[in-house]
Amino acid sequence: MRQRGTVEKYGSGWRWRFTIARDGGKRQFSQGGYATRREAQQGLTAALARLDVNGPTKTTRQTTGDYLTTWVDQYGRSQSRKASSVATTSHLVRAYLIPRIGDVPLAKLDADRIAALYVDLLDNGRTGAGGRTGGLSAKSVRNIHGVLHKALSDAVKRKHLPANPADAVDLPTWNRPDLNVWDERQAATFLNFVESTDDPMSALWRLLLATGLRRGELLGLTWDDVDLVGGYLTVVRSRGTSGVDTPKTKKGRRTISLDAGTVDALARWKDRQEAAAVTFGAWSSPWVATDLDGRPILPQAFTRRFQSAAKRAGLPVPRLHDGRHTAATLALQAGVPIHVVSGRLGHEQVSTTLDVYAAYLPRADRDAAKRIGQLLATNVDRERLS
Repeated sequence: MRQRGTVEKYGSGWRWRFTIARDGGKRQFSQGGYATRREAQQGLTAALARLDVNGPTKTTRQTTGDYLTTWVDQYGRSQSRKASSVATTSHLVRAYLIPRIGDVPLAKLDADRIAALYVDLLDNGRTGAGGRTGGLSAKSVRNIHGVLHKALSDAVKRKHLPANPADAVDLPTWNRPDLNVWDERQAATFLNFVESTDDPMSALWRLLLATGLRRGELLGLTWDDVDLVGGYLTVVRSRGTSGVDTPKTKKGRRTISLDAGTVDALARWKDRQEAAAVTFGAWSSPWVATDLDGRPILPQAFTRRFQSAAKRAGLPVPRLHDGRHTAATLALQAGVPIHVVSGRLGHEQVSTTLDVYAAYLPRADRDAAKRIGQLLATNVDRERLS
């Protein structure tokens, strides 16, 4: 087998290409989209090194659409994949990738074509679902890139490609948006409102703001997971649009202590469910989050009820997930240590908690300084008087 490689100017950037002579025929590979000659040379070196280790790529004329269809089907049948991950990946492939690059031969899919795809998604990516048109957010395009990059990495492993063309594509800049959270007075206003108006979900809204559980974790709670006597709950599952699944992260399976007010609210909600069960003669579900006929509440309906209650209370209407952010920021402002907040939220790393809530730490730090000062002053006075 003989191989050649060159680096050359290509459009506004650089590309590499090489040809494999094999069995009396030739096959050419190329990849563009590099900003500098040096980056293209490094890409060529890496591609040839993979060729030396893995052997020649398969001769194939399949389209990118054919490959992605097979890939996403295999991804969905993997026993190690969460149902929610499979559903999201399948949607991104079928809604955004196959319609736009499905006709491109897989062997000719290069960085320039992928970069053009991302620009198109930013300008015209919405599918029209729900009447929405226009471009996708930078965050959505980055999510789509993650799926495509994984699919193409697997194509390299399976010898369909000599290198991953998505490696050389610059992603749109995304900055984490400011958190849309309530302060302590707004949170109190909301809880007083839902309690005074006899909102059936008031105990769940209190649980959200006291613990920061994710929506799926709230909906996945059964009464077997809640110990009202001990004052704690255990997160063991998540319930979403794709069904019941394990928690989002390894540390998502966790035990969280409950304050007395939240325990009391949950106990009253449980009494109300049991009274309804007597009326109906049976109860159709083990879930904590149900309607008064026992039916489990669907995820989108749960979000709409939360936002409706916020609007009726005269408050800024956040996403349901912002209730989780509110719980975290209130805990930090109350002086709860960051590692404790991280554990209650089920973050995999404390650094994740720091990245998201760093702006709320200065106030917590000032409160800590105040408490330390009060402790020192109290003991200084006590020592002076002794």
